[in-house]
Amino acid sequence: VREGEILCLVGGNGGGKTSLLKLLAGFHPPLQGRISVFGRSLKAYGKDYYKEIIAYLPQNPEDLFLEDAVEKEVEEEELPEFGLESLSRKHPYDLSGGEQQRLGLAKVLGKKARLLLLDEPTKALDPFWKDRLLAILKKRKEESTIIIATHDLDFAARIADRVGLVFDGRIQSLAGPRSFFGGNSFYTTAANRIARKVYPWALTEEEVVEAGRRNGEFDEVR
Repeated sequence: VREGEILCLVGGNGGGKTSLLKLLAGFHPPLQGRISVFGRSLKAYGKDYYKEIIAYLPQNPEDLFLEDAVEKEVEEEELPEFGLESLSRKHPYDLSGGEQQRLGLAKVLGKKARLLLLDEPTKALDPFWKDRLLAILKKRKEESTIIIATHDLDFAARIADRVGLVFDGRIQSLAGPRSFFGGNSFYTTAANRIARKVYPWALTEEEVVEAGRRNGEFDEVR
C-alpha cells in the first residue's frame, strides 16, 4: 500500500477483506509471513504507539461505543461534520443504523490517525451522506493512508486510487479503478455495466451523463 493513497478492497463474503483489516489493526498475529506498516514490522511497534497511529472502523459501529451519550463519544467539533449536533444527548444505542454509522465514522476519523482501516464505511448511509463521506475521506488522504473494505462498488470507483480483489485470503488483482472496473464483467459499477459498449471508460452515472452531453446525445437528464 502506498502511503497517502486510498485503497479499496472488494470481493465476496468470506474472501478475507475483514480478516486483512484486522491483521493490519493488530487484532490477530499472522499465521505466516510478517506485516509491515510504514516501513516497520508490526512487532516493532509498541502496542500503545500502534494504537495512536491506526484507527479501525468495524462492520458493526456499536462495537466502538463506550459512553451513554453521543457527545461523550466524540469531540464537540466532530458533531457538525457528521450531522450529529441534534443527537448529541442521545444514547448511541438509541440511534438509527445510519446515525450509528455516522457516529462511528466521526469517532474513528476524529483520531487523526496515519492509517485508517474502514470496514464497510458506507453501510446504512443514504446518497447524501455517501457524498459527504467521499469528500471527507478525499480531504483526509492528505494526512492519512486509507484502506477500505467494501461491497459498494460505485463508491469504490469514485474514491479509490487503486482497487484490489480479495479472494481466498489473497489480493488476486490490483489496479487503478478505471482499469479494474472497466476490464471486469462481474466486479464493476452499475453505470459501467449499462454503458460499457458505448463508453467503456465511464464508471459513474456522472461520467456517462457527461459523455452523452459531449457527444450531443442528450442535452438534459431529468
